[in-house]
Amino acid sequence: MSAIHDTLFRQWLMIRSIPREPRTISTQGIFDRLRSEGFAVTDRTVARDLDSLSAVFGYTCEERGRAKHWFWPGHARVLDIPGMEPTAAMAWMMSRDYLDKSLPAGAIEHIQPYFARAKEVLESQRGQRQNKWKSIFRVARRGPVLEPPAVSAKIYEGVSESLLEGHQLKIRYRARESAKSKEHLLHPLALVLRHQIYYLVATAWDYNDPVHYALHRMDRAEIIDEPARPLADFDLDRYVETSFQYASSPDSLNLRLRVRPSVASHLAERPLGREQSIHVIDDNWHSVSVSVLDSAELRWWILGFGDQIVVDGPDKLREEFAETARSLAKLYAT
Repeated sequence: MSAIHDTLFRQWLMIRSIPREPRTISTQGIFDRLRSEGFAVTDRTVARDLDSLSAVFGYTCEERGRAKHWFWPGHARVLDIPGMEPTAAMAWMMSRDYLDKSLPAGAIEHIQPYFARAKEVLESQRGQRQNKWKSIFRVARRGPVLEPPAVSAKIYEGVSESLLEGHQLKIRYRARESAKSKEHLLHPLALVLRHQIYYLVATAWDYNDPVHYALHRMDRAEIIDEPARPLADFDLDRYVETSFQYASSPDSLNLRLRVRPSVASHLAERPLGREQSIHVIDDNWHSVSVSVLDSAELRWWILGFGDQIVVDGPDKLREEFAETARSLAKLYAT
């Protein structure tokens, strides 16, 4: 019984080691992985099992000289053990409608088989449940929907693999205000999504200051077979807070606002901070007090509500918005 268990587990590990195209893995690569997991197996056994199981499961190989390189075709079905439940399938289809506008095409390709499997599960339902999923979920987006900038699958693959494998990355990058791209040698640290734009956080060359690079401005991303240099004491959460919020100062603001009742209801459900307090002034206004980061993001958020929000404090921020209001009045007067 133990031998059967070991054989099944080994073969399952073999199948899981095979990537989806365009990536491949050689027979030797799978053999090395099994040996590293503690399986005492011969390379001949591995080659025989790979050949026999491919007819059952549908993966395939290409021959390069005398070596076989294995891969799952892009259209291959997902093997799910245990099987995918209808509620899980519904969750996958719900996430697809949202992720289609959020993930790069290269990332979507990797999870497309799961969407296809989820669709199969839902469409296999009988009676009134069949195809019902198509009419019971939509993603409602707020404001004008800006199309995310395109990121090539090759760029996404290079960036993702360099992060996962801990390798250096050579890119050609075009800065926002530049017409020409320049070469950078990067030590990748993290990937950040902000407003549907993906950024690689990395240090460049021998510098120790982390910088973020938009993936859609990369013309090329080539993995270098050298380990990336780690950055001691790098705190990703702190970097996102200070570098992506466009902080006007490192200090927090004791923000005081007058807001319309509808905005007060909105903030009651989605507070600006943990210590936020809301009090009724009269039928037309509520007061809001909260400590927040002093940032450009905060200003954009307040301006987005127009005359539904009045800044009461601190005084410096109130005067800043008063000046903005006077400038707007002049523009609209003409």
